[in-house]
Amino acid sequence: MSMKISPVIFIFLSIFSALSACKSSQDMTKTFKGQDFPFDSLITSWLGDSICDVFYEPSGVYAYKMRPTYTETDTLIGGYAVDYLIGRLDESCYAMLQFFLKDTANYVLIDESVKTPFSPNIGFEFIDRRHRKVSLLLGFNGNQLKIISQEQTVLHKRFKNEYFLLRFTERLIPNNEFIKSELSRIH
Repeated sequence: MSMKISPVIFIFLSIFSALSACKSSQDMTKTFKGQDFPFDSLITSWLGDSICDVFYEPSGVYAYKMRPTYTETDTLIGGYAVDYLIGRLDESCYAMLQFFLKDTANYVLIDESVKTPFSPNIGFEFIDRRHRKVSLLLGFNGNQLKIISQEQTVLHKRFKNEYFLLRFTERLIPNNEFIKSELSRIH
């Protein structure tokens, strides 16, 4: 006894099979890299391509607790004293900083003079595989950031959305009273 498939069922099965093949190819996971989310062109013009490259693909990112005063024996980043090394950040952690830095909505764009002296609370050192270093320093007194390359300030801006950066910093230095007080002030 042979079984005949009606043309309607045959067409239905053919379409279902084709759609299933399309669906399975769409299910393949795509890997996204930092370059897939480029810096805003304005930020690239501020920093330059070589600095953006270090931010895109660092081989290591280190976090430092900074302090306001220094002695001759202190380690310095851009002339600012390192209190201690917090630790190395993994990719999922520093990706949050990269995402923040890439968006002009996080910067105060109007050209206004900063009234508060810059005093960084935390610093991040991005190092690429060619050992180029770019440092990001954050000072929450006046919501300022500095980007430093080759011991020169490349960018000094005020930032917005300080809650995000304060929470990020609190995770790295949880017992810092200044960071806690700033968080409670704005939240």
